[in-house]
Amino acid sequence: MRKFLINLLGGYTEKEYIEANRHSYNEGASEALLTLKLKADILYGIPADKWSKLIYEGIVELKKQYDDESDENQK
Repeated sequence: MRKFLINLLGGYTEKEYIEANRHSYNEGASEALLTLKLKADILYGIPADKWSKLIYEGIVELKKQYDDESDENQK
């Protein structure tokens, strides 16, 4: 009954809220990993030192994008 009333009023139960956040987290993590995999695939065949440097730069850029989006969402 409680869950029904909460949903009727447009709210979420604590369990639903946690599940929605888990889904968002998993989706974001999956997107980040796919981006890194694609970058690694593009860089395939170049010397290891240069590959490592470029992958590191890609990770730094991905983190910066995440931080920028996070800052925008908090406004």
